Amino acid sequence: NPGDVEYYARIMAELAHTIHDIETDDAGDFPDSTQRLRSQVDEGLGRINPEMAGKVMALIDALPETNHLVHGDFHSGNVFLLNGEPMLIDMDRMSRGHPIVDISGLYMAYVGFGDKDPKVVEMYMGFSYETAKKFFRYFLEYYLDTKDEARIQEVTDKAALMCYMRLLRRPMRTENMTEEDEQEVARLVEKTASYLERVDSLLI
Repeated sequence: NPGDVEYYARIMAELAHTIHDIETDDAGDFPDSTQRLRSQVDEGLGRINPEMAGKVMALIDALPETNHLVHGDFHSGNVFLLNGEPMLIDMDRMSRGHPIVDISGLYMAYVGFGDKDPKVVEMYMGFSYETAKKFFRYFLEYYLDTKDEARIQEVTDKAALMCYMRLLRRPMRTENMTEEDEQEVARLVEKTASYLERVDSLLI
């Protein structure tokens, strides 16, 4: 219900905190999420622009080790409400890491997928792109417990950087890229570069 977008965003923010506040006693039970991030850099940006890839990799390497959990595929399509309580599914990417992993995934689902073609988000999430962008904004307000524009923009920039870095892998999965694929790669590299200029840490 688009009229309840703020209500559902608050539920998602509270659920995210519940996950991110969990600290596992045995680090061996869950993989390190930064390994997945490093692979994403290598498979996409690293093949196109090694200099930029090195800068992103440095940001990832600067993240301190943590045993706190992240979901890895956190969006409303993986949350159901059961008697008013959120129930999380698709736990196969659960790992140890920092909130930027889940927040950048949310940005990708609600904003990044649709900035070229809003219909992608509408098909993927089941509601309009405008509603999706509002959802992400409200999520950050509740997750960060602030309406401060500078703080929200700071975290949005970090999420966007990791989103567009991750999206770069998609058009490069084929050996013979089309002209359209090459144009998409150029667009995503430009997006990644613009956010990289604004971000000096991935900590939230």
